[in-house]
Amino acid sequence: MNGKEYQSFNDLVHPDPGTTYTILRDGKTVDLAIQQETVNQLPDPYDGLFLYLQTPMEVGKVFPYTPAESAGFMKGDKILSVNDVPVYKYFEMKKELLKSSNGEAVVKIERVNTGSKDTIDKKVSIMEQGTLGIRIEEHIQYSQKENSFPEAIIKGLQRSWNTVSSNVLALMNIFSGKLARGTGSFTTIGKAHQDGIDWQRFGGLTGSLILNVALMALLPLPRAIFWEFIPLSYEAIFKRPLSLKLYRGISKAGYFLLAGLMVFSLINDFVRYWG
Repeated sequence: MNGKEYQSFNDLVHPDPGTTYTILRDGKTVDLAIQQETVNQLPDPYDGLFLYLQTPMEVGKVFPYTPAESAGFMKGDKILSVNDVPVYKYFEMKKELLKSSNGEAVVKIERVNTGSKDTIDKKVSIMEQGTLGIRIEEHIQYSQKENSFPEAIIKGLQRSWNTVSSNVLALMNIFSGKLARGTGSFTTIGKAHQDGIDWQRFGGLTGSLILNVALMALLPLPRAIFWEFIPLSYEAIFKRPLSLKLYRGISKAGYFLLAGLMVFSLINDFVRYWG
């Protein structure tokens, strides 16, 4: 990139305007410059990145009591297409599965049997969230870079800020109605992990939840720091302490807000899965 070796895959998938890629195409070296118009047209991170590695999408595990097990999927099967649409990444497979209107899909796989390769069509039912009950294993050897303590602090603060700002925006969208239907409780969380736990993702999610807890402490929820600001602000403005009776009355509002949010989430779960 820009005449230098890139340091991480993240650098490749998030280019800045004016970045030049040096690539090898058909045995020839080609320079490609990224224009501002190209960056503006980048897809949403959930749907895809600027570029990604194309590797065989191989089944790493088949979970018991799932449609994949019933259809006869096996570890080592390579997924080629869904309903005759070639797929190379998990999110591509999931997108095609969600397009199936009858709750079923035909998944073409490649299976190696005693040295020979067989192509097999598997008709399989689709679980909610567009899953089958398999874990995908991509054969990519990733290397890890150890950061110094100062580098770790800087990168940690950057990721923390991005996480907090994203969650603040999400909260604003929930209360404005844009993401109201996406709000859910433990049922939604469970449905998101029907294909088993990805421990790397789980670790990232845990870190995100820790930051969310810190953010929640600033919201008007029960026992949150938010309620401590009220008597302190009152005393700073009026030069006298807030009465304990009034403080207790005001802080009870947090319980009503929390109960309302829980009921709202449960109603969304009911409408989403049983309505």
